[in-house]
Amino acid sequence: MKNIIYILLICILIQSCFVNKPIIITQFYPYNKLIDTVISLDKERIYYDNFFLISPYKESKEVENKIDSFVIEYTSSKSYPYNTEEIRLYFYKETKKTNLKAIKQNPREIDRYSNEHDLIFMYIIDNKGNTVRTKYKNGVEVDVKPKQVDKPNFILEKKE
Repeated sequence: MKNIIYILLICILIQSCFVNKPIIITQFYPYNKLIDTVISLDKERIYYDNFFLISPYKESKEVENKIDSFVIEYTSSKSYPYNTEEIRLYFYKETKKTNLKAIKQNPREIDRYSNEHDLIFMYIIDNKGNTVRTKYKNGVEVDVKPKQVDKPNFILEKKE
């Protein structure tokens, strides 16, 4: 009887290891300034940067689809000034070096370490509705998917 109980417990433990944990997407702010402003053709153009951690990250189509869905939901619920040219969303896997505590202690590690080791996706969405999703592995582009949508995924405020 004890053997059967031990076997059942071991089976339950093994099964719990293989159950997919839900991914958690957490926005973070490595820099004080997340907005770039450029003057071009006598117009001020604005670019917004948004940073996110994915935990736990596992390379799979399911996780990619969850991130894509998050991007659609996140961008469609935000409004930006009328002169916003594009918004950029960066997604990093959470690791020992790329996590909220480490980023808070040394924000420059995003540029020094995280971009080359833990960046997994970057989305660029411009004000004409063009969307590009770039997938990275160890700092190298491994897949780029341009996508045209009918309208911008984000809302532009009216010009005053």
